[in-house]
Formats: sequence, structure tokens, C-alpha cells
Amino acid sequence: MSNFMDRKRTGIDSIVWAQSYFANWSLADFFSVQYASRAQVGFHFLADILNPDYFLRQEAMSAPVSRQMYILISHNFELLLDAAVCTCSSKDSDADLVNEVKIRHQLGSLWGKVTNNDVRRLMQIRQIKPPDKSDFLKDFEVHLSNGKVIAIPDFKNVRYDVTDFRGREDSRLRSTNIENESMEYAIQTFADISKDLISYLYSKYQR
Repeated sequence: MSNFMDRKRTGIDSIVWAQSYFANWSLADFFSVQYASRAQVGFHFLADILNPDYFLRQEAMSAPVSRQMYILISHNFELLLDAAVCTCSSKDSDADLVNEVKIRHQLGSLWGKVTNNDVRRLMQIRQIKPPDKSDFLKDFEVHLSNGKVIAIPDFKNVRYDVTDFRGREDSRLRSTNIENESMEYAIQTFADISKDLISYLYSKYQR
């Protein structure tokens, strides 16, 4: 019982501290740091799974588990874009900020709402191309400022792409295995960008 009460007290103390610490933040930046923090945790979790010493590494290479990886990559990348959108937003209510990013997983449209040049440079994204509707994979192409291109699965498609694949060419089918190098690069890149965005937000309110 005492351990439970200690944990409960610690949780309450953390909330009280956060209420005080973020008291002077704009609501948009407060939303942004929460989105970015969740994305950062998500990408670190994915990096841990792909760590050669992690017990789930081999499982992550299997078709069923790799699909979960694709879903998490897509979800956390969208959270990162949500963070960038919010810090550029002039909205000042919870509902308006949530509605600002609630656009049905349209990553290009989210990126178009990132209007602050400093934030755009920090995000290292030059362009997000929508999926080819004729392509079974339906991946967004994220073009980075360093010239590299990262494929981000369409969040809707990766969940509902059960279809008759029997007559399709192999090149048009989603791979059942994660491409280790490209996925690891994507995960590390976006984890770093999440960290940089969080640092940018905190720097605006340095005490």
C-alpha cells in the first residue's frame, strides 16, 4: 500500500510541477511539446526494437511484427508533424488546436501548415509527396533537405491493405521484411528532429 501511495504522490507532484513550469507557455507551444515528446518516445521505442541486442530484434523482422513497426513509424511521424503545426498556430483553445491537426492523416496538408521558417529548417523536410494511388504500397515520400528520401507508410493503408495480391507483380507488394538500413535511418532521423524541436520550444521560455 505504501508503495502505491508513494507512486501516486509522485505522480501528483509531477503534475503540480508541470502546471507551474509551463504556466507561461502559449497553449500552442504546450500542445507542441507534448506531441513532440510523444513522438520522441515512440521513435526511441522503435530504435530499441531494432537494436541487435534487443530480444525482439528477430521478431521485428517477421511479417506480422514488421507491420506493427510500419504503423508506429507512421503514427509517430504524424505526431511530429502535429507538433510542428501547433507551434506555428495562432489558435488558443484546446478544441481549435486539436482540429488544426485533425485532417485524416494527410501528411502533405499537415506540412503545408508549418509556416514558420525556423521550424521548417529544424524539421529538415523539403517536401512531402502523397502516395501514388495506383501503387499498392501507398507510401508518402518525405524529401529531406540533405537529399535523402524516406518512405512513410500511409496510416490508413498500412492498417487496411488486406487485398487480393495473387496477380500482382512482386515489386508492387509491400515487403514483409523491414529494410534495416532505411528504417533505422528514418527512426534515428526523426528521433533527432523530435529532440531538436523540443529543445527549440524550451529555448523560447528559458528561465
